[in-house]
Amino acid sequence: MIPKNIEEGDVVLIDTWEANNAKIITWINNSVEHSIGTQLAKYETAKEVWDHLQRLFTQSNFAKQYQLENDIRALHQKNMSIQEFYSAMTDLWDQLALTESAELKACGAYIERREQQRLVQFLTALRSDFEGLRGSILHRTPLPSVDSVVSELLAEEIRLQSYSEKGILSASNPSVLAVPSKPFSNHQNKPYTRVGFDECSFCKQKGHWKAQCPKLRQQNQAWKSGSQSQSNAHRSPQGYKPPHHNTAAVASPGSITDPNTLAEQFQKFLSLQPQAMSASSIGQLPHSSSGMSHSEWVLDSGASHHMSPDSSSFTSVSPLSSIPVMTADGTPMPLAGVGSVVTPHLSLPNVYLIPKLKLNLASVGQICDSGDYLVMFSGSFCCVQDLQSQKLIGTGRRENGLYILDELKVPVAAAAAATTTVDLSSFRLSLSSSSFYLWHSRLGHVSSSRLRFLASTGALGNLKTCDISDCSGCKLAKFSALPFNRSISVSSSPFDLIHSDVWGPSPVSTKGGSRYYVSFIDDHTRYCWVYLMKHRSEFFEIYAAFRALIKTQHSTVIKCFRCDLGGEYTSNKFCQLLVLDGTIHQTSCTHTSEQNGVAERKHRHIVETARSLLLSAFVPNEFWGEAVLIAVSLINMISSSHSSSLSPFEKLYGYVRD
Repeated sequence: MIPKNIEEGDVVLIDTWEANNAKIITWINNSVEHSIGTQLAKYETAKEVWDHLQRLFTQSNFAKQYQLENDIRALHQKNMSIQEFYSAMTDLWDQLALTESAELKACGAYIERREQQRLVQFLTALRSDFEGLRGSILHRTPLPSVDSVVSELLAEEIRLQSYSEKGILSASNPSVLAVPSKPFSNHQNKPYTRVGFDECSFCKQKGHWKAQCPKLRQQNQAWKSGSQSQSNAHRSPQGYKPPHHNTAAVASPGSITDPNTLAEQFQKFLSLQPQAMSASSIGQLPHSSSGMSHSEWVLDSGASHHMSPDSSSFTSVSPLSSIPVMTADGTPMPLAGVGSVVTPHLSLPNVYLIPKLKLNLASVGQICDSGDYLVMFSGSFCCVQDLQSQKLIGTGRRENGLYILDELKVPVAAAAAATTTVDLSSFRLSLSSSSFYLWHSRLGHVSSSRLRFLASTGALGNLKTCDISDCSGCKLAKFSALPFNRSISVSSSPFDLIHSDVWGPSPVSTKGGSRYYVSFIDDHTRYCWVYLMKHRSEFFEIYAAFRALIKTQHSTVIKCFRCDLGGEYTSNKFCQLLVLDGTIHQTSCTHTSEQNGVAERKHRHIVETARSLLLSAFVPNEFWGEAVLIAVSLINMISSSHSSSLSPFEKLYGYVRD
């Protein structure tokens, strides 16, 4: 009831207040249980209702925080999806945030720390399915937000579900076919799916585990009377040697039996069907009986070598001494030769050419011997994986009980390198070596044309020229690809243009611990300076010393500096030094070493000369740094076609060095 002394304007305000008060009380009554709502009927204002609820249900902030912290630590994803788990965690985080004071919420450092703590809590509670992505996220700098992590996990969850629905791993992804923890077997073709904590992984029923599963016990009892399925994963163990006799029998999966019993059964089978595995029956095998074309290859674990009757698929065939290839019944088959087979979908080295054979056989044993490879069989497909690169090099399918290869690329060069050794005895100088070859070795295996020119000038005394094209050191050390295009621009004076590049890291450190060297080449004279480095970070101090050398000894500055985009050449400190000297900084484009061709070619010349010195003198690799310094000194003293038959030293300093 409104008092009489209230003014007219206040009456409107009171009516508005009463209407809002009634609304709030109604909202509270609709938000609580009926038993609680009956207790609120005695209060007339919303303030009184709220104070009553606060007295009943408000806990201390510390007790509420303790409860929420325990709930967060106890919460794990288990069978929840990523979205469900994220919603549950967000609900607890929001409640915990209500217990924080206004001062903490205004502190930026605290908010950042809280976000990091939430990310750790969320990742810790995830299932092990996401271990790969979890490890990747934890190593990022800076750490991502929880929302961005959830979006990545949702995408990963969809990917895992798609793999689970397919039932097998995709062969197009090389990383998913890494070495499995258990070998594949004939009864392991079902996709692996994660089960709950209280769920049986065999019958998918809850309330017991697989060890107590009654259905599994019944099945095990039924299996005791039958044969056990065996694993089909073949991998060459350490020290594996191929069998002495060559066999071309296709091995089919069977039960594990006593060897004596198996031999008796096999002899009985041959006596009943003498033509089953004879050479004549193999040679007369019609195309229609196998349903295979001459271009298809069978992956065979019973063959000791790769074998093929199709001579047209060989890139080259070398004659081989008459080695009979024995079939399972002991019938020999003639061997015409051995070579490499290269087709658009298959490449195999050391393949036997056997004209009477009707099937192309790829030997599992020979594949494993040619490298660190893993050959895997399942009920429907087979594959070959390179364990070092984790990439698939071969895939195939099962057809009519045989495993037919769709693609197999065994590197021919790698297989040849595994069996090839280099005889270094021909590198050694002997008393019978000619004087021309002796000077060739002394001058760092200089080219024959340059050595003939030096001999014609009389600088090497009365030297008789001879053919040195069979120098083993040059052949081994100077293998090369096609050269870069020559540049037609030439600087007019020394230090107008300096080429530079860093070589390394070397797999072997020098005695002083160096693994790199940096070269500076003058474009006009082609004189080269080389400095050894332990780390790339030493480049700036080395260039400062080289810059001081040019200013002091030659009274000039470097006008243009050409290099690649290495970090040592693009650092702010180095670029500022070039600006102070007024030096133009020229850099090559990314992955375009041809634009820095002078330095690249000089690297090749230095490394080839140093390698020739080391190999011919049988010096340990730890002395490569000294060999590089000697090689550069020799190169600077030998005349160059670029400098009008003058040596770089003579063109730079104006006189011939003794």
